Amino acid sequence: MRRLEGKVALVAGGRANIGAATALRLAEEGASVVVGVHTAGGAAEVVEQIVASGGRAIGVEFDAVDDLSIKAMVMTAVDTYGGLDAIFANF
Repeated sequence: MRRLEGKVALVAGGRANIGAATALRLAEEGASVVVGVHTAGGAAEVVEQIVASGGRAIGVEFDAVDDLSIKAMVMTAVDTYGGLDAIFANF
């Protein structure tokens, strides 16, 4: 049973380690995942793994100390997937 089918999750700090594992697990459970990272292209590997396994994911670059950057990341999730159900701030 995929408990998060139809849900949207944002993982801020999802490039590696706990963040990447969280993003992958959320996708396994059916969530569409927005992988927020601090460096351009840093989400590519995690996003590719999610998509290769049949999930939905995008990567977004953001600055954790810039309110407008964080707001833009959240709005990208809402605009792309129609809402936002969960945020995991891993930084």
